[in-house]
Amino acid sequence: GRNLHFGRGIVGSHRYSNTTDGKGMELMKRLPDEVINIMRKLDATTYNHSYRMFNIALQMEYDFGMKNENFSTASFVHDIGKVYIPELILDKRKGLNELERQLIDLHSYIGYRILDKYEIEEDVKRMVLYHHTVNPILMQPVPEYDISGIVRQIKMLHTLDVFEALTTDRPYKRRMSVSEACHFMEQDTGYDKEVLEYLKDNVNDFDALSREMAERSNHGCI
Repeated sequence: GRNLHFGRGIVGSHRYSNTTDGKGMELMKRLPDEVINIMRKLDATTYNHSYRMFNIALQMEYDFGMKNENFSTASFVHDIGKVYIPELILDKRKGLNELERQLIDLHSYIGYRILDKYEIEEDVKRMVLYHHTVNPILMQPVPEYDISGIVRQIKMLHTLDVFEALTTDRPYKRRMSVSEACHFMEQDTGYDKEVLEYLKDNVNDFDALSREMAERSNHGCI
């Protein structure tokens, strides 16, 4: 399997740190200020989840030889639509009722509509729209678009999204270990198997990342 090499500022430092750190800074500069400002309005749980996904996705782009930064961009903004969903619903400890579930399910569509106002790559917007399902709940029809070139990345994004959520403490649950999360996800064919193998191959790095990011979050450093 592929080996993971986290950049400085994530877990220690390594010979690829300039690659990942530089790409991260460039991405933040390329995103419209308005998008960054909306991201900062997200609840802490959602923003920190997006930030951690972004850091992992940056390294995945390097290790998987992806040709552009659309995957890491989508990883950072995939939940931007949750800015319109009450935090009381997002962090609800008991089961969601049908209306609350539908509201949460709309976040992919809302995110797409938010990003559609700005000069964002269409592939990125479609990854956001479809990161849970290729048949998301829509409030209005969206233009037809050929996603055949990003189907794999959509599945990879969905896999990373669920993995990161499972391995992070939430108000309503305790986190799983990386091994536990991968074992749980392997029972479902909806996840990218190569990404799961990648995550398992680097279990120690991801456990370290989870601990460090949690520590940063607790101290308001993210």
